[in-house]
Amino acid sequence: MAINDFALGKKLGSGKFGEVFVAKHKKTSFICALKRIPKSNMDQRLIVQLIREIKIQSFLSHPNIVKLYTFFADEKFIYLVQELCYSGQLYTLVKKKRKLP
Repeated sequence: MAINDFALGKKLGSGKFGEVFVAKHKKTSFICALKRIPKSNMDQRLIVQLIREIKIQSFLSHPNIVKLYTFFADEKFIYLVQELCYSGQLYTLVKKKRKLP
């Protein structure tokens, strides 16, 4: 799998580690969220943490947890292919409503 397999759409957000985009897998038309994490921002400690999080998330299957479908990397970035959550970020919803939905 490579970044060229996806058509990137709207940027959903950015954070400490990278950016998240709506993406469409070109061959299957599967819509997902694609998180792009630059390798240049990562030291060895963060790489170990990311690997641990990928391992944990790949085994989880629960309706309240964002599904990690797969991941891949190129020379500059690590990419996480995740479930697209149409309601937005939980943090944003809680901040706006002051409680969980």
